[in-house]
Amino acid sequence: MDRIHGYLFEKECMDSLRLLQQKGYELLFWKNIDAHVYDYNLYCPFCDSRFANPFIAQKSISDLTIVTYKKVIFMECKSSKAKAFPINNIQPHQLKWSLQCDYFNVSYYFLICDRRTPKQFKCYALLGAELDNISADISPKKSISWESFENNSIELPRIKGGLWNLEPVLAKEATENGTTEVRNRETGNELQ
Repeated sequence: MDRIHGYLFEKECMDSLRLLQQKGYELLFWKNIDAHVYDYNLYCPFCDSRFANPFIAQKSISDLTIVTYKKVIFMECKSSKAKAFPINNIQPHQLKWSLQCDYFNVSYYFLICDRRTPKQFKCYALLGAELDNISADISPKKSISWESFENNSIELPRIKGGLWNLEPVLAKEATENGTTEVRNRETGNELQ
């Protein structure tokens, strides 16, 4: 049951990206399959028998991959109902990948959702290096306060339909590159 709100948050993010596509923004995205999805459900394509459990699958780099004009963005979706965000929700390999992506000028965002109060959820977007800086300031390294996210990240507004406005993240990427890499194909306008 712990993973249910995480899956809901991933679906909200995917639907938010789909909404941007419907608005005419030029981007492609897909959901990367998590390794734990394969538990008890993977069948051999040749003999139709179930694979022995535990089936060890390759870890994916992120939950979502977004491709815009000349830019690749990875997004890892994390959510929590705790009073502070538990740092152990972020696996060491995810933080390592985010820092490696930063080295190669590829953006890797952590979308972190505060789901403590129903109908008052908050979502924060921050790069791996920013998350690493916030977590380095923690002395016991158990959890990060929600106030730290408010002060050091982009807060994404909630929009109609229980979705998130991801335009600030895409606009930040476009302005950092000095070009209008994410455009609306109908109007030709860049993200604002």
